[in-house]
Amino acid sequence: MNIVTFCGIDGCGKSTYIDILQQHYKTDFGFIDPMKNGTYGNEYNAILKMIGKTNVEPSKLKGVVYALNMLEKINAIDDDRLYISHRFKPCCWVYAKATHSHSTELEQLLTLIPNAILTFFIKIDADTAFERIAKRSIAKKEPIGAKEDKKILHDCANYYEQYISKFSNSVITIDGAEEIDTNMSIILHEINKLPHKQSR
Repeated sequence: MNIVTFCGIDGCGKSTYIDILQQHYKTDFGFIDPMKNGTYGNEYNAILKMIGKTNVEPSKLKGVVYALNMLEKINAIDDDRLYISHRFKPCCWVYAKATHSHSTELEQLLTLIPNAILTFFIKIDADTAFERIAKRSIAKKEPIGAKEDKKILHDCANYYEQYISKFSNSVITIDGAEEIDTNMSIILHEINKLPHKQSR
């Protein structure tokens, strides 16, 4: 199973690069999106029922739920194409640390998920990322999410710097402040160097 993933703090540009790849290469690669929008309602309730609890704060199990969602997406892969993942193990681990939902259970779950063969770490200043998030929030008329808090962004940026290489066989750092076209050239060059089979 060959997985290429995009990681970085919220507002770094992950969705932008994934959207471009999906528009132009949707027949060449598979795409998965673990932890979409940080949702965990039904899965969270199922876990509470499974462990026989009803009053655990969501934040305490958020990391575990994210990891379970990721594992579910990975187990659903049934072909040998190269898969592009929006978020992956580093994202789960980093945000669990930053939101104080890291646990032994999370570490155990992450061992069941293979490392990505290549990770694009989109590095950007946390303040710049927050400015992007604020503009997006105004444009979409949506509130800024809890995990998009400026302090959490700073904490996540620090954790990524320290631990990104722990969860990938190869890491390429992309400057999140650089022009999109420039970064896409780097991304495509690196992806095309990898062995992969196109869909039939």
